[in-house]
Amino acid sequence: MHRQQSQEAKSKSAATDKKSMLMLAARGGHAEMVQLLLEHNADVMHKDENDQSALKITQDRLAGTRHDLEAKTKAKAEAARRALM
Repeated sequence: MHRQQSQEAKSKSAATDKKSMLMLAARGGHAEMVQLLLEHNADVMHKDENDQSALKITQDRLAGTRHDLEAKTKAKAEAARRALM
């Protein structure tokens, strides 16, 4: 049992090791840290175990934020329309 848990921990650690600090900052939405890392020449094209770069992670995060904002705007517009009926 202990050996299996140890293997799982090593596997998770190896996966995390492939992520750069820039990737972690981008995924977490830490814009100031991303800026600082970029100013110090962080590699935006480094790829993780999922073949994603920090640039791709940032693009996906921004697309998700845009989608969320569009959904909220549509919901508010629909609520206002109903209120006027």
